[in-house]
Amino acid sequence: MEDKTKRVANFHRKTVESFIELMAGAGINHPSKINRRSISRRILMNQVKRYDKIYPYLTDGLLLSGNILPEDWQELMSMSSADSFNCLVKS
Repeated sequence: MEDKTKRVANFHRKTVESFIELMAGAGINHPSKINRRSISRRILMNQVKRYDKIYPYLTDGLLLSGNILPEDWQELMSMSSADSFNCLVKS
């Protein structure tokens, strides 16, 4: 059990260190300032996109309004259920 405790503590410490490095690389000095516009991801060997372009923000209240969702969100919503945390994968 003690070994597992040390592994979990090390994992947590490394996760926090990585997050601090990520913030510093993005020029952010506080966790509350990080957002999708702050971080980029390599998509292909010669293509990098910001996270807000990969995972766009929805306008406030859109999920409750009944308006049409962006196409990628429509697929995700079709796999969700209010009755379960399990993903409803369609065959």
